[in-house]
Amino acid sequence: MQDYIVNILKKREKNIDDIIYYWLTKSRSSEMFYLNEEGKRVIDSDKAKEHLRLVTLYRMILDNVHPFVEQNLVRPELSSINPSYNAKVSREYEEKLQKEAKRRAYYDDFVASAKEIIERLELGFTISQLRQDFVEKRTVLKSLFKAIFAKYGIDLDDNALSNLFGKVRPPGEKYYTDTICLLTVGTTFNFALRYQFRTTIGGEANGIFSAFFLRAAGYLDRLGNEYVPERTPTLIESDNNPFARERQVIRILASAIACAQE
Repeated sequence: MQDYIVNILKKREKNIDDIIYYWLTKSRSSEMFYLNEEGKRVIDSDKAKEHLRLVTLYRMILDNVHPFVEQNLVRPELSSINPSYNAKVSREYEEKLQKEAKRRAYYDDFVASAKEIIERLELGFTISQLRQDFVEKRTVLKSLFKAIFAKYGIDLDDNALSNLFGKVRPPGEKYYTDTICLLTVGTTFNFALRYQFRTTIGGEANGIFSAFFLRAAGYLDRLGNEYVPERTPTLIESDNNPFARERQVIRILASAIACAQE
């Protein structure tokens, strides 16, 4: 199946270029671009930061796939006549309590942060519903990102959305594969869908969605994908433009349409 997709993309290179050019042209008059004081059309980073919240939400949800289940820790009885042994048992129990408290605090922070984003974006879904949607047909996920990408002039039909967010089980295979893996082969973004919202430990955007929206929000440095907390005066108008700085991502998005047209 992978070879089949690679061959399609090779045959459709001109078509992909045409799609990118169409999006680039359309983006200039989209709601995400405005004329700055110098008369140049630039991306509205403040609006993009709201879109980035959705990426952050999915990153958090997919990093916490399983609901929190509290462990039932029972304080051990100190029945040994050996004081050292009893002290060891007590110490191990306290360590387990602390570990469990940290696990609970981490999950509570996740729930609070996720609920705050859901309310701010007025999504109308719970954490559990969004999590279950990702596990199943991903209908909500497709709808949310279709609407956001359209604001940048990137139109994704149902077939293209299925190529980006869908799942497929290759013949003879037991498990499903995220279709995004078929489109990202040979790129730095060749990961399963759940990783496409992530950043690395070092702060680099290493998913197509984290890269696109971190760039649009102005949180990536000029030439790389390293996170920067604030834009600096040396940045130019194209530095937060995904069409200019995240061409590999744009090409993957266009490939989803090219494959759908086969």
